[in-house]
Amino acid sequence: MKKLLKIVLSVFMAMALAIQLPVNLVSIVNAEEVNSSVVSDFEYYLNDDGEIVITGYNGSETDITIPSKIEGYNVVEIGERAFEYSDLTSVTIENGITTIGKMAFYACDNLTSVTLPSGLTTISDGAFADTGLTSVTIPDSVTTLGKEVFLECYSLTSVVIGSGVTTIGNSTFFECFNLTSVNIPEGVTSIGSYAFYLCHSLTSLTIPSSVTTIGDYAFFGCNSLVSLTIPSSVEEIGEDAFADLVVLYVYDNSYASQYAIDNNYNYVTIEDTSLDETYAQDDDIIVEDHGLYYSIYTILSEEDKTVELTSYYNTESGDYVGGLTESVVLSSTVEEYTVVSIADGAFDLCGDIQEITIPACITNIEDGAFSMYFHPQVFYVYSGSAALQYVIDNNFNYVIIDADSDNEENTYDQSTIYTSEDGNYMYTILDDGTIEIYIYNGDEANVVIPSTIDGYTVTSIDEYAFEYCSTLVSVVIPNTVTTIEHAAFFGCENLTSVTIPNSVTYIGGYAFAYCTKLTSITIPSSVTSIGEYAFVSDIQVDDYENIESVTYIITIYAVEGSYAAKYASDNGITLEYITDEEDDSTSTVSSVQTGDESQLVAYVLLGGIALVGAYYTRKRKYN
Repeated sequence: MKKLLKIVLSVFMAMALAIQLPVNLVSIVNAEEVNSSVVSDFEYYLNDDGEIVITGYNGSETDITIPSKIEGYNVVEIGERAFEYSDLTSVTIENGITTIGKMAFYACDNLTSVTLPSGLTTISDGAFADTGLTSVTIPDSVTTLGKEVFLECYSLTSVVIGSGVTTIGNSTFFECFNLTSVNIPEGVTSIGSYAFYLCHSLTSLTIPSSVTTIGDYAFFGCNSLVSLTIPSSVEEIGEDAFADLVVLYVYDNSYASQYAIDNNYNYVTIEDTSLDETYAQDDDIIVEDHGLYYSIYTILSEEDKTVELTSYYNTESGDYVGGLTESVVLSSTVEEYTVVSIADGAFDLCGDIQEITIPACITNIEDGAFSMYFHPQVFYVYSGSAALQYVIDNNFNYVIIDADSDNEENTYDQSTIYTSEDGNYMYTILDDGTIEIYIYNGDEANVVIPSTIDGYTVTSIDEYAFEYCSTLVSVVIPNTVTTIEHAAFFGCENLTSVTIPNSVTYIGGYAFAYCTKLTSITIPSSVTSIGEYAFVSDIQVDDYENIESVTYIITIYAVEGSYAAKYASDNGITLEYITDEEDDSTSTVSSVQTGDESQLVAYVLLGGIALVGAYYTRKRKYN
């Protein structure tokens, strides 16, 4: 829209008012007041109070500052859809602007950074939905945070919400798959429906005591949020509000405790467990302050100088330890005493501890020391110890430390998780003596999965083994693997190349879902089964979780008549045919192993051309 001289503008505005036409014009910029090279690119109008509302942007700059004044008029609002679908990469909003309108920055895919002013009061519905933001700080001045504000912000990892917000709206963080850190400030009373729906990476969250309402599906699909404490202030919780396997920590006789019972959630009933000052006065009690948590011990014998670990929890609130630490190594001694026992219920108030190491000196662990519903994912135990027998009896995952390979107790079963000699892989041994990769611990960009690990043949890649591995760019799967399980490579956002050998027969649902840079893949004729949405890049659902649309950006290369070709055709995926000869030359990996301290060399055979890459092993933590 061309800029008009002031005198012409004023006449036109008067004429527009006379014939009741809307005024939505671009004003010429007074170069003496503002930088015209920036401000002249904005479209805007004057509201009834004589203040500017920005309605659009015509500039070419991608790193911009939105000014607080134009032509001497105060800018107070960024209007509805003002910047939608723009190529902006960074936005700074000057102080004085109080409102960001609905969908103001919607679908700005390249927008990774926004600076919000301290006087901002309103962020309207969908304002930053479907953008590339990675982190956001919402100032304390904001009192209105609309619904769907950060919906489908797949790159968003952390959000700081200011103290002025009282409501987390519906779908505010819907499908923010990589969100790992967010606070809910004291003063928030309501968490809306679908507020954190499918936030897979969220591992810890504190719900303040001001919250009274939690909406439908608010935390549904937050599968990494393995425990959550619901304050006694909560009076209403909607349908399927939490992930299926979460453990709810609820107060006795509270609404949440009855909700957990009625909806078959795993739960632990808690009371006020703040550290009692009488502990310090009790000669039989020893309190070990670790800064983040307490360990409380009871003296068993003064003569033998032995103690029992009776409780382990947060120093701040007496609440569960979850979110404070992922790895715990229990002390073998405290003061002059040896720890020989762990009491019933000692770890009832422990949150998402990922792994725990139990010293060999502990000779007794009571049956209820660790909850059957919530316990560390992996126990590190010593060969021949009481802890080893305890984890076997309770079917917990474990790794043997300093195990003697000739020891009969060093047996393999599918509840045992082992760590490879190089530290890159955790795995389980299957009934046939082959292994399944349980999780990938490395950080390499280009990964060649070994055909053997510690002398065992790799035949399967487990569910979620490489999930959200953001460093992964390419992966070569060896020709010993037959199975790629559900969501094995889910959300590997930088993955661009995958080599599937002609040994693979099964690819699970969502196996490569949301690998948004993976635009092509060759699937050999050996594959006879592929699960639903194995290669999907996006799924849109309505408020009732009904699928509205499914997007595929990938092209499947397959032999005509093969299962993969039919799968592509049935699901509307772009398909390119390859010859039988091309199918037979699917890349394979020769004799790549781990467990040897020497340098190994991986040979990837691509159409007869040998590409040689160095592959080094590292010592694992315990060997």
